[in-house]
Amino acid sequence: MAEVDISAHGQMSKKSIPFQKRVAPWMQECFGPVISADKVERNHRFLEEALELIQACSCSRNDALQLVDYVYSRPAGEPSQEVGGVMVTLAALCLAQGLDMHAASETELARILQPEIVLKIRAKQAAKPKGSPLPQSVKSSSSDEDHLRFLLDQAETYLAGICRLEHFRKTVEQLRKPTDPL
Repeated sequence: MAEVDISAHGQMSKKSIPFQKRVAPWMQECFGPVISADKVERNHRFLEEALELIQACSCSRNDALQLVDYVYSRPAGEPSQEVGGVMVTLAALCLAQGLDMHAASETELARILQPEIVLKIRAKQAAKPKGSPLPQSVKSSSSDEDHLRFLLDQAETYLAGICRLEHFRKTVEQLRKPTDPL
């Protein structure tokens, strides 16, 4: 692949170089060849961005999960045809939402080409949990924390009860012992 200058001084013509080819040098700059070519990582990041888009467009979590179950209940498609489907439905979504997909993609590429953003992305990648589809460690939800707090309270109550029971048992043993008459 021919080198493409992604620096602020290197002007890449939108008309002469296709968008996908302009993303490639950014990938190399941010992640290097191994992570750039990691198909599992690319799948995860695409899914993350697609979910963020539909969330931003008011799709519920429940609807998203139902669609995940529906898609995975069917045989896998052919990647090239599915890319075409993604592009067509993305264009249709953007039309319905009043978004310009080409302008949005150019704006985002210009943003992530900024050196300070490249550094932030590298740092996020370095901090990413190894072997996880998640882009970062996820803190537990408040409901998880509430449930854990409840379980800890129950355990403390149980242990306190055991301690009281043990103290009671020792007291009963002391009372049962014959006393020495003076």
